[in-house]
Amino acid sequence: MSVANQILDKAFVHAFLKESNLIEGVTDDDSLVQAWKAWDYLMKEDVLTKDVVLHTHKILMAHQKIRADQKGHFRKLNVTVGGYEAPDWKEVPNRMWAWTLEAMRRSPPIDDKQLHIEYEKIHPFVDGNGRTGRMFMNWMRIKRLNKPLLIILDSEKDSYYSWFR
Repeated sequence: MSVANQILDKAFVHAFLKESNLIEGVTDDDSLVQAWKAWDYLMKEDVLTKDVVLHTHKILMAHQKIRADQKGHFRKLNVTVGGYEAPDWKEVPNRMWAWTLEAMRRSPPIDDKQLHIEYEKIHPFVDGNGRTGRMFMNWMRIKRLNKPLLIILDSEKDSYYSWFR
């Protein structure tokens, strides 16, 4: 299936969004609806900016049980994830600015997997980092690299998590 057809193929996108949610243990229908809305918004954007990142997160997290001031805003606290201590929260805006610049770099071609790993290491949000990160990785694959959508199955999450070790 061509990259252009994948964007339009609702079953393929549905599989990506559903599996992306499952990896994080998010199984409710409302979260899937919000993932669709976030994906739809993101795929209309041609440039990945800090504002696009924040708005995508805000849409995705609309009905999640986190504080309203954490939806669509970078975290304002330090976090440790699986034993990994993410950068100090005060560094997140500058690191995300640098990350978006790298995502939009023209030459040499970006490495979507490495950029995804860097995003997850920044861990810019209190929650929703994995789901937004996989959306941004696939945005890069489709919009910048003309690669197909990458669906990481819930059953493959151990292999996926090994990317970050």
